[in-house]
Amino acid sequence: MDNAKKSIKSGGDEYDLLFGHDYESGTASLEGLFLNLYYLDRLDFEKPWWPNNTVESLTINGKMYLFSNSLTTLGMDWTRLLYINKGLAKDLGLEVPYKDVFDGTWTLDKLTKLTKDVYIDVNGDGVKDSDDKYGYAFTGSYYCSIEPFGIQVVKKSGDILELNVLSERTQKMVDMMYDLMINSKGTFYFGPEEHLSEKIFTNGNALIIYKHLQDARKTLRASDIDYGILPFPKLDENQENYYAGYHDRLFAVPITASNTDRSAVIIEAMSAEGWKKVFPAYYEISMKNKFLADEESIKILDMIYSSRVLDFTYIYSISYYMMLNDLFNNDKPSTDFVSYYEKNLGSVQKTLDNIAKKFSEMD
Repeated sequence: MDNAKKSIKSGGDEYDLLFGHDYESGTASLEGLFLNLYYLDRLDFEKPWWPNNTVESLTINGKMYLFSNSLTTLGMDWTRLLYINKGLAKDLGLEVPYKDVFDGTWTLDKLTKLTKDVYIDVNGDGVKDSDDKYGYAFTGSYYCSIEPFGIQVVKKSGDILELNVLSERTQKMVDMMYDLMINSKGTFYFGPEEHLSEKIFTNGNALIIYKHLQDARKTLRASDIDYGILPFPKLDENQENYYAGYHDRLFAVPITASNTDRSAVIIEAMSAEGWKKVFPAYYEISMKNKFLADEESIKILDMIYSSRVLDFTYIYSISYYMMLNDLFNNDKPSTDFVSYYEKNLGSVQKTLDNIAKKFSEMD
């Protein structure tokens, strides 16, 4: 991205399309270096290779400078979901909650109840460690932790970005996630090493983990674990849909691209071919036939795919997006969201005002 930014600022046109890190792309998009994609007539955002949730999320008042679509499979790879060890569930006399999922009653409270009493001190040393068995094993930071609950941190109204996160629903989410992540003896946080949880899972020491879809093909399939997938649950039964957060590397067209019509044709064509050929090979053939072992998981994968969300507040580094990480992942975990909100309000509002100003100034 640094090389690309230098090139664009000097008027160089060697880049027709950029593909960069999400945070870096979000920051660069505020420097006026990328084209508003709505100006490219050859792009048809009504087509299925342009995810509706993502187009809406990255658009402010008819302007979108970054995109995520079927040009790559990374967005699918990095979709978050739950894996459940079906063999361990059977051994513990627990039921895999497929029926709850399909009935629309799979909630955060049910996930906590399912996992909270699952703790076995396997090595008998009286200390929670990676040799023991857990109901819920968690590693890394709390990415994609608010999307499943439909929490909308920022409300868009034209060029105005308004905070929308201070609510009873947000506090309820914080309280219930605290019960799952901090109060539950069956949950254990193993630290920042993101890939440790799948190791614990494939060793048979975790009933449920929260990971990426790609982990099914990268690590889980090669294990002896009989696993299934679940969406992250709803906050409560009043929530209409399940949602799945995901990350991606983002594309942009630089303002110095000399033939934007050509760029747009190639983007649209490659995105369409990705949807028509690459996506079916990845999704229908590989994921469903090779990496998922039961019909329930295949149906749930369809549910998860149709509800994926790439959150605007993540791409543009709005700190409230990481509220659970900031509240829980420290020496004194807390549910005091109101104090956290007020402490960070000034800096967050300044960030939002800057984003809104930049978008209003850019063509």
